[in-house]
Amino acid sequence: MASTSRAARIDPGQADLDQLLSHRLSTVSNLLSRGLLERFTPAAGITLPEWRVLVLVNGHEPLSVKALSRHAGLDFGQASRLVSRLCDAGLIVKKPTGDARSVDLRLTAQGRALHRKLWTIAMRGNEQLLAGLSEAERRLLLGVLDRLADMARAPVPGARGKRAAA
Repeated sequence: MASTSRAARIDPGQADLDQLLSHRLSTVSNLLSRGLLERFTPAAGITLPEWRVLVLVNGHEPLSVKALSRHAGLDFGQASRLVSRLCDAGLIVKKPTGDARSVDLRLTAQGRALHRKLWTIAMRGNEQLLAGLSEAERRLLLGVLDRLADMARAPVPGARGKRAAA
């Protein structure tokens, strides 16, 4: 782990991506995702983003593609492509709503069965990771992550555009 003095350097001539919190979090996230994907591949045949869509639809159904994109932090096009692949695989079904521009997404029986199977695998992996931390470290880590998320959602003074709700 980088020392505080290393993390505090701002000289561009001494640039090191490990100085950026966003890079370090992204690296850890990618490593965790890769480990999860390795657990899923034999069991599922779907990608990690597709699994995340399954989880979101399961937890929020009926869910529109627009709401899915907001919950997942994806642009509408990405969410739409993921939904299309999951529909083609028979895991999600689109149900018409009263609005011709929108559909409600729901899991099929096959989608629910796969979600249950993969959720069990994901939670087992989650517990294995957290087992390496004490209870106090777990609480501290989750609290810090929540605080960082709250700070990241806050408007940036002088910046344009909206922040995606996570």
